[in-house]
Amino acid sequence: MAQYGAPRGKPQRGNYPSYVVGSGVNYRPGVNLPPTEADKLVTAALAMECSVSGLLQQLVARMPVDAHGAPTWYEAPAQRSLIA
Repeated sequence: MAQYGAPRGKPQRGNYPSYVVGSGVNYRPGVNLPPTEADKLVTAALAMECSVSGLLQQLVARMPVDAHGAPTWYEAPAQRSLIA
């Protein structure tokens, strides 16, 4: 599997998180996606007749999370491996 991004638990090189959770300020994340995921994202936004930003906002708003804030579909790796 190809690796995209920094190792789990490490910030992206030169792109340290600066958003303060609970600040109430709008957040504009920047993201680089591999072509397959980019195609999927843009196709979905076009099918919904909305922007990519609008689609991402809806996905996050509808994402179920557990008591720790992790998505309910997320399964922690058995070992400290790299995730994309």
